[in-house]
Amino acid sequence: MDKGYETTYFTDYVLITERQKNVCFKMPMEQYSSSQESYINGVIDSITKLRKKKNIEPLKGLDNRLNTLYLFVTNSCNLKCSFCSMRSDNPNVEKNSLMVEEISDEFIDKIETANPRKIIISGGEPFILKDIVVILSKLRERLSSQIIVQSNGWLLSEELIADIKGKVDSIELSTAHMLDLVRLESLVSLLKINEIDTVLTFIYENELDVKKMKEVMDICAKYDSDFLLHFVDYAGSAADKQYKFLEYEDRLKVYLLFIKYMLDEDYCKKRFATNLFYSTQLSHPCSAYGKMAAVFPDGNIYLCHTLTEDKYQVGMLNENFSLMDQINKVTHDEKVEKLFNIENNEKCSNCKFKVICGGICPNLIDNQIESDCTLRKIMYSFNIFKLDKNISIRDNLLNFVEFCDSKEYLKYILD
Repeated sequence: MDKGYETTYFTDYVLITERQKNVCFKMPMEQYSSSQESYINGVIDSITKLRKKKNIEPLKGLDNRLNTLYLFVTNSCNLKCSFCSMRSDNPNVEKNSLMVEEISDEFIDKIETANPRKIIISGGEPFILKDIVVILSKLRERLSSQIIVQSNGWLLSEELIADIKGKVDSIELSTAHMLDLVRLESLVSLLKINEIDTVLTFIYENELDVKKMKEVMDICAKYDSDFLLHFVDYAGSAADKQYKFLEYEDRLKVYLLFIKYMLDEDYCKKRFATNLFYSTQLSHPCSAYGKMAAVFPDGNIYLCHTLTEDKYQVGMLNENFSLMDQINKVTHDEKVEKLFNIENNEKCSNCKFKVICGGICPNLIDNQIESDCTLRKIMYSFNIFKLDKNISIRDNLLNFVEFCDSKEYLKYILD
């Protein structure tokens, strides 16, 4: 008889998952060994009832709407970052920008029907466009989605910030190339005064970035802005130039530097302190598999900004079609389905973390780029087996440092 749930063994714990009810929880091995199936099914039912009682929304990815729509309004930029995912640094790449006329009522109808949770306006540098405020106004007037603008911040002014107030929910400022930190702090202050949520992102390349990263964290702490730490990914110019990507050991060292600085400066109650911690959820395919779309400056629409071959094209901006219907059509192509199915990737299909992990980035698989998932497994291991919601953030951060320094994670990722 089918017991109704699946089990995955991790040394001293068992991970119990029930996909139909979207339930995932751990149980100590000793407790599991002595438990009846009826008891475990009772725990699953109790979790389901508690969700209903607390009116907890279904997991993202289970309803028929987009999670994210990327609107790349231009691939022109006032900076020349060598790893630009849109190749804005490459003079041989034709530069395009969306005209305000292209953000037509018909196009906004397409977006409205897809009902994305968030729309990310990006580039290039969005504020290069003279009509960017008009574009933001048109989107805000019609759509209830969260609107986020990604910018390097160099073109922002007090007047422009006042103009976009009420039209955007959040601005993500890329800070790694913001040399003038006094100006950066001034921008963060102005955005806060104008009630625009601010996220400072930092792309770490090498040890020369440590001092700058800490200074950006200081600004985030002062204004309680969010801070997102990124590494260079295989996309755009970084892929073209065969950029040297950091190994997992180096990335882990950066995370530990980030955490230890939070501990030293007592930033544990700041907004960004919990970014390493998250609730474990059952795996779903990459968002590019039906939950995301990327509109390019030339009018092409793709499943993702990293998947730009014809087989991933959803359509053109000026064409008449239902965005969700067309996305569903593309994702049901046999070759596309195969790419996104983790069971078709030997490395993923044999991995016990697949019950909670969406698998390797399809762009890496498509380009036959080897991917090291070790850091991701370390983060999963801590969040599943060691994160304690009954203790302080500071204590959890200290536990994470010990978890990594002692290499306790090895018993989970190598088991």
